[in-house]
Amino acid sequence: MSYFNGPGTLSPEMTASLPELFTVRSDAEWSAINSSVRVEMLVFMLTVGPCSIRELASLMNRPADGLYHHMRKLVSAGIVRDVDVRSVGTQTETIYQTVAKDITIERNIGRKRTRDRSIRLFRTMMQHALRVVEAAIETQRAVLEGSKQNFRLNWQVSWLDDRQLAEIKEHQAAISGILQQGMQQRQGQLIAHLTYMVPVVRTREAPSPQDPESKT
Repeated sequence: MSYFNGPGTLSPEMTASLPELFTVRSDAEWSAINSSVRVEMLVFMLTVGPCSIRELASLMNRPADGLYHHMRKLVSAGIVRDVDVRSVGTQTETIYQTVAKDITIERNIGRKRTRDRSIRLFRTMMQHALRVVEAAIETQRAVLEGSKQNFRLNWQVSWLDDRQLAEIKEHQAAISGILQQGMQQRQGQLIAHLTYMVPVVRTREAPSPQDPESKT
């Protein structure tokens, strides 16, 4: 259940020794990812592979100077590492890479600390998503209808059995693949896509429409 995009297009040389998954567990690791800027940095790095801060800043459309502090935080926490140095004109730049092909968080929600951290991270990501939406609407880049529609808000609740739940996860995986392919090609519009799926908890359990008791 990764919060990030998943493995990108790292070269065979760069990925030969990379583990498949890195799990965020320690206080330093949680602190490092609990930032909308650093989450966005990881999303891009997991997809495009090893890159410099200059390249990352170009992808994110942010000033490079503003990313150095965030990169140091990720490196210090052991989530990102420097893997190379290359010449650019008369200067050199460091190449950074995530320590695994994908990153996830600790899944033991039986621990209160993990529950609290997960909620804080989700809140951080939702706040970032809100800023992206606000910017798209305020600049009139969001198209809400017609053949060029690029903005959609759809919130639904439904009862799902195991088969239906598995089918939805398959579709989500397919969408993730399309998004990763688009990141690699870098053509067209840069689109943000956020989904979440979670059980609905109610203080009074609503019966399913198929529940015999609901028909009495």
